[in-house]
Amino acid sequence: MPSLHPETPVAESPGTTKQSDPALSFETRIFSTAELLRQPWLRALTQVINEGFGAMAGPVKVAARLRSDTQLAEELNEGDGFTAVAYTAKSDGRFPDDQEIEVIGTASVKNWLDEGGWHRYPYEHAAGSEPWDANGSGQKGPCDGDYEFALVTVRPGEKYRKRGIADHLTGVCEQEILRRLSLKGESRNQPIRMMVKIVKENNAPYWSRKGFTPVAQKTSPKGTWDSLTEFTMWAMVRELSPFGKHGIDITVPSGISART
Repeated sequence: MPSLHPETPVAESPGTTKQSDPALSFETRIFSTAELLRQPWLRALTQVINEGFGAMAGPVKVAARLRSDTQLAEELNEGDGFTAVAYTAKSDGRFPDDQEIEVIGTASVKNWLDEGGWHRYPYEHAAGSEPWDANGSGQKGPCDGDYEFALVTVRPGEKYRKRGIADHLTGVCEQEILRRLSLKGESRNQPIRMMVKIVKENNAPYWSRKGFTPVAQKTSPKGTWDSLTEFTMWAMVRELSPFGKHGIDITVPSGISART
């Protein structure tokens, strides 16, 4: 059996956050899709994602969000997609050679792709609203975005849930976006539009509390994301300042020690 330890990632988000009395200590690292596929703990990551989505509160249930260990990488595509993984050490070995880990949470980012079929939010379906067609108008639609948060979840259980781990992961991802833009020498004056697609019936309150605003919606049939029922998919947006300083500390609630 190979040990569950991360290989050296293609990039790390700098910055360290420490708490004085940590009840839970974890580290976070960034992996490209290519690097992710080479990790010996990829199956454990897939399991955490499926357990996390399976434990979602709400009326819409999901059988298995990922059907294979390679599906995450396939959904992120090649290019600029990456995944942040939060983990705790299960052994005292030297990282990354001999240290076994337990994956406790993850968040991925990919370039935003508007696949169409969206209605502006809010809308009255009974009035015969037609889906927005960005291709034919030459105008920016409600789902104009830059990047998408995908498969953001934390291992179920009181030890991990409602501890700010998901917030930490999305914050690390935003830092990584700014870092990559800086390395490319890209400058922009407009905010970066961070998108997320969610199950409205389950996750709308959570993402609204995190500052995301719904901009479009559509009806997704049974089987979408391996759902057991039809549901309403929301596209939500939160703006990220392009002037944010890379390397700033990410606030983590008391009782948690996080290192990136």
